[in-house]
Amino acid sequence: MAKKVIVIGWDGATFDVINPLIDKGKLPHLASMIKKGSHGTLASVIPANSAPAWSSFSTGMNPGKHGVYFFTERAPGSYRVRFTHSITRTGKPLWMILSDKGRKAGVINVPGTFPPDMVNGFMISGLDTPSSGCPFTWPEDLAQELKKNVAEYVIESEEARIVGFRNDQERARFVKAVRDVIQTRWMCAKYLFDKLPPDLFILVFTATDRIQHRFWKYMDRNHPHYNPEEAEPFKDAIYDVYMDLDQRLGEILGQMDEDTTLFVMSDHGMGIRSVKTVYLNRWLLAKGYLNLNEDSGMSERIKGILIKGLKRFLDRIKRGMSLNQRRFIRRYLHKAMQQGNLMLDIKNIDWAATQAYSNELMNAVWVNLKGREPLGTVDPGKEYDDLCDEIAQGLKETRDPESGESIVKRVYKRDEIYHGSEIGKAPDLVIEWNNYNPQVSPLFSRKEAGQFLSRLTPEETSRAAMSQNSGDHKPDGILIALGRGIKSGNHVENASIIDMAPTILYAMGEEIPEDMDGRVLKEIFTADFLKANEIRFSSDKQDSYRPREVEVSPGDEEDLKDRLKSLGYI
Repeated sequence: MAKKVIVIGWDGATFDVINPLIDKGKLPHLASMIKKGSHGTLASVIPANSAPAWSSFSTGMNPGKHGVYFFTERAPGSYRVRFTHSITRTGKPLWMILSDKGRKAGVINVPGTFPPDMVNGFMISGLDTPSSGCPFTWPEDLAQELKKNVAEYVIESEEARIVGFRNDQERARFVKAVRDVIQTRWMCAKYLFDKLPPDLFILVFTATDRIQHRFWKYMDRNHPHYNPEEAEPFKDAIYDVYMDLDQRLGEILGQMDEDTTLFVMSDHGMGIRSVKTVYLNRWLLAKGYLNLNEDSGMSERIKGILIKGLKRFLDRIKRGMSLNQRRFIRRYLHKAMQQGNLMLDIKNIDWAATQAYSNELMNAVWVNLKGREPLGTVDPGKEYDDLCDEIAQGLKETRDPESGESIVKRVYKRDEIYHGSEIGKAPDLVIEWNNYNPQVSPLFSRKEAGQFLSRLTPEETSRAAMSQNSGDHKPDGILIALGRGIKSGNHVENASIIDMAPTILYAMGEEIPEDMDGRVLKEIFTADFLKANEIRFSSDKQDSYRPREVEVSPGDEEDLKDRLKSLGYI
């Protein structure tokens, strides 16, 4: 019989939630997997973000090779940014490696997979899909087939994309929408799995990520702004999502045969989102690395106020609109709405007097480098290296006014954590904050330079504050394996998400491309399995693979911006 693999992704899942639920008997199927199989933490990439993490999962390569570092990237030859999709990723994903060998694959909802690959099987792209009006399935008529025979496939429910909650009723609607998407996605997945049985089946549930971002402080008494009265209606919201997913896991376990290996994994973990905030561009402004066009500061401030007012007005009226009406707004007012977007937040910068700048949500600094940036001021070589060292040292010396500790854990130069042909797309410095949360800071005048650190008050993160996330990504995800060749009762250490692709290919009896950075997690397999199944490598290069391209309308791009904004990515 063919060796088969099932991968179930619980985006953002963490043992910090799982273990207490297992102790209470609330996750019986996951508990059984842990008892009978192998498990351990799964390290994410740096930074721990879904876009680079899932790309590393699928290619077995570090971001320096596949070229995806965030949900956005700098547009070549400019200071603007654009969204990343599968077409911006270098490297052949494992489902196409298998397809080229005649194996069948089914892939559903992996982030960073729009447009879907022409896989030997079926594929539904993930959260980077601009809208359901785009060709987000392969075969392209698959969406209509699902709608006719199962249900209309939902990329992200409109209710689950509410940015600001006005009241508990809207919070309850959000929770229901997130859980409903689990059910719809599961029904569609079962239909496709039964109709077109694949050798490799990958299904990612993003509900864990969505609910933890928004409801962590209602669950966790250690959150600085935990309020028992506020928490009461939603204290079990996160637990309920995990239990929903455990039920689906039980159905999979009940149908597994002896030739199948099952992996449950996450791309990163989750935990408390710090209430301490840092504005990196303001810090760069205060230290003289970034400068503004002061003569246009007032006009930009007025324009910014007007644009923000328009966006708030549109956000309010969209609550009562149908899906089609919301799309009309996005399609025909997208130019006005873009003005308040992250893409233009740095347009008031005086580039001729600027050495460095930041896309703040990415926890990164770019040097304004001659020959790379349109108006570069820093020479490559020694001047570049000295500036990176100076900025890194300055960040390390910046202290939390309360604790006196450095605001950063570590500042990485890009070649310390990335390597490969796509390292030129990487930021020059990547920052791990020490109990600080980055915020976007549109810059209008030098008066804002000294305000680069702040602390959110309980009122600012209360239910009345509407939009504050209270959970944030952490480096350690989860890995649980069970089935063919897997050790029983085994704890795994030092596993990385980059190791998943070679480990999956090995479990399926396939060769592993030599240019993968990940390793086969031999420690999860029994000695007998390893002895009977040699690890084999191929010299096939992945970097020549390019996914197909499709056209995306401005309105669909606005749909994607709304979705990523609701998740806190822009």
